[in-house]
Amino acid sequence: METQNTIFYDSCNGNVLGADNPNKFDQKVDNDQGEGVLIDGLVFGCCAFLSQWEFYAKKETGQARLQVWRPSGSTWSLLGENVYDVQETDKKVTYSVPDSERILVQNGDAIGFYCPGKSVVGYDEKNVQGERHRQSTATELGNFSIGSSFGWESITTATDRHFSIRADLTENTPTISSATVTFPDTTPIGTLLGTVTASDVDVGDVITVTMTSPSTVFAFDSSSLQIKNIALMSAGSTNLTLQVSDICGQTQTGSLTVVVTNTPPRIINLPYNVDVSEDQTDELLLHVINVTDDSPSDTVTCDVASVTPVTDIFFTKIAQGSCKYIILTIRENVYTMTISCDDTKDTVTSTFRVYILRNSAPVFTNLQASVSVSTTATVGTNVYTVTSFDAENDQLFYNMTCIPDHCPFTIFQSGDVRVSSDLHDVNVTGYDLYIYVYDGITLVGPKTLTVIFPSLNSAPVIINLPLMSDVIVSENAPLGFSVFQVSYTDRNIGDSHVITASFTPTSGSSLFSMNTSSGLISTSPTVNINYETLSVTSYLIHVMVYDGIAYTTSSLTVTIADVNEAPSFSKNLYYANGDEGSADTSFGTPSFDVNDPDALSTHTYSIGCPEFDIEKNTGELILAVDYDLDKSTNPSNVTCVVTVSDGDLIGTANVAITINDVNDNAPFFGLPSYTFYVPRTSAHGTQLGSISATDRDAGEYGGITYALDQAVLGSEYFSVDSTGGVYVKQSLDSFSAGQALSLTANVTDTGGLTDSVAITIVIIETTTVAIPTTTDRHIRFLEDPRNVAWLSASCAVFGGLGLFIIYLVARYGSIAQLKKWCRRSRPSKTVPRDSQTFRDVERKNSTKRWRGNDRKYRSLHEQPWTTSIQMN
Repeated sequence: METQNTIFYDSCNGNVLGADNPNKFDQKVDNDQGEGVLIDGLVFGCCAFLSQWEFYAKKETGQARLQVWRPSGSTWSLLGENVYDVQETDKKVTYSVPDSERILVQNGDAIGFYCPGKSVVGYDEKNVQGERHRQSTATELGNFSIGSSFGWESITTATDRHFSIRADLTENTPTISSATVTFPDTTPIGTLLGTVTASDVDVGDVITVTMTSPSTVFAFDSSSLQIKNIALMSAGSTNLTLQVSDICGQTQTGSLTVVVTNTPPRIINLPYNVDVSEDQTDELLLHVINVTDDSPSDTVTCDVASVTPVTDIFFTKIAQGSCKYIILTIRENVYTMTISCDDTKDTVTSTFRVYILRNSAPVFTNLQASVSVSTTATVGTNVYTVTSFDAENDQLFYNMTCIPDHCPFTIFQSGDVRVSSDLHDVNVTGYDLYIYVYDGITLVGPKTLTVIFPSLNSAPVIINLPLMSDVIVSENAPLGFSVFQVSYTDRNIGDSHVITASFTPTSGSSLFSMNTSSGLISTSPTVNINYETLSVTSYLIHVMVYDGIAYTTSSLTVTIADVNEAPSFSKNLYYANGDEGSADTSFGTPSFDVNDPDALSTHTYSIGCPEFDIEKNTGELILAVDYDLDKSTNPSNVTCVVTVSDGDLIGTANVAITINDVNDNAPFFGLPSYTFYVPRTSAHGTQLGSISATDRDAGEYGGITYALDQAVLGSEYFSVDSTGGVYVKQSLDSFSAGQALSLTANVTDTGGLTDSVAITIVIIETTTVAIPTTTDRHIRFLEDPRNVAWLSASCAVFGGLGLFIIYLVARYGSIAQLKKWCRRSRPSKTVPRDSQTFRDVERKNSTKRWRGNDRKYRSLHEQPWTTSIQMN
């Protein structure tokens, strides 16, 4: 892609692209609406931010979209635009772009502009050679957003103009902080040492920070700009170099100096004093120096720096497996020592004093001795107190051994000899205790203390436990049911015994009880055993027989046996309802909730009413017979006994079934139609007669109401009451005598079912004749107005026909002449002469003759009006 007037320079800061002075190119302006211009002859040659636009507004006001385009293959992409509204004309416009709206341009980007109205950017054609540019008024240019593409390459280029527009560039170097931080060498790995601060005054710029100093101890996170130690730090100073760069390659360098200080060692247990006996001749441990250093990488060494008075009898050595030093001596004297410890960087000191003392061995004052102890003595009982004397009042320490081994006694530093375990199990007559005393220097002993048990007790013996098999107890066993009788013996006649029991699992204590006097194990007196609710069904019972001194133990296992239990309903009465109807009608499934301790049992249902069946698996109620509540013998409420069975045992409950009445019968009239006669002068309220309908439903759906449909009459001239009585509702003067009125009577029951019947009301003139009334009977032939109508019409037709025949007979004189007249209306038919029809006629009419050449024949006896057959 060819370019012109491209600016190339190392730094864009302070450079411009376009007219140095837009005022020079202010001669002309385009008048096209919505024109866009790409000045691809003005191309940026560096990376910077566009900080200011200048152009000359010639003569038009309006919006100017000042744009930067970037080539992308055969198209150009809109990189950014700044919008400026021109308010004044014939002057240079200088638009400083806000920081947040500045466009980042790079090498190869070109400037342009778009004006929605007429162009506001001037140009000059005085010079022959101008900037290469492309112009377009494509409508999509006005709808472009940042990132939109346009095929400027398809637009013809021109170089005949210098546009009065320029773009000023600016470039700011990003900044980065430098700092010094101090941490001890005990700083844990992963400690945040510092956070780098970097910034760029170019708001749209993107900066990147890197650490240019390689390090195995420090790590830099370029996202959070945090520096942490990834290893333990040694004392000293480390300078970490950091660099910040922006998109345009501008860089700045900063640093973080990490100063690591040493933590000196600490002597924990000095100063300290110690006494040493004057008779000490062997190497003696005087003190263990406890020294620590929080610096993990430091090695600490300690030594005796000086002794006052001067001597070489003291020295230190490191204790095996530790970092502690031991001060030893091999001679007796009185000394003050200075102890120094260092970690190769810092040294600390403290003092240690040794006092030489004369020592005398301690002396027992009440041993040898013997003592009697009862086997009923409890743990902690003091049986004897050993006393001793030490001339230096040294702290004395006691210990002992015994024969036989593992004796039930222990000695305390106070000299007390106490019972340490239960004496009930003792089976020897006594123990010899060999006691020692120690003053820290001299161990004296042993001296003997003899302990005697004068009344040794024998433990009882359980004689019928353990068992060879489990004891079986059925669930639902009676409360207090005897399970097992514990039997025992005791050589100590007269001992009182207590028999106790414990259970594994402990829940067995709620199911069983032990009689502590008799040893009888029974089921609980208050809790029934339910196999199905138990989490375990086998219980280990630990039995202990105690005579007040000694005890013996044994155990037995009790297993709970599952027993079949009857199912039961949770309620005594359930409810169901349904509509009357035919057999097999479902009444639904009542919410039978059956309880059966045997969770795996399968249940079936049965019912004790002949009117109903029950589905044995689901409990659905079904009519067993056709059930009609309109029969007085069928009640609307039935209570039945329902039985549930697990195949062996049963449970029962009642179900109250309500049978709902339904409207299953439509009302109907007793007659197919009704006819009433009424004088046209009848007054309002005159009864014409009665209609009657029946509904076979009993109860709420048995009620009926009557109504008259008189829509064909145009008004309501008649009415009907609740009993079926038909009455005159308004004057009948508008009707003529003999006129038959047709209307419909409707009957409706309370359930909405209907029937209808036709009513004919004949208007009569006089009121002297009694008005016939209609009862529930079959009507006579002439009582039906329809029969009267067609019979009257037939009589009229036949009467007219008879008069016409009389007229014809009178005119023609005889029936024979009338017959000839009737034949006159028969049409002539022409047939071919050689046809079979012609030959048949010729044979039958031998008395006929031919008429000329018209090929027709006539009978000799024909009159002029006689119908003839024409033959061709």
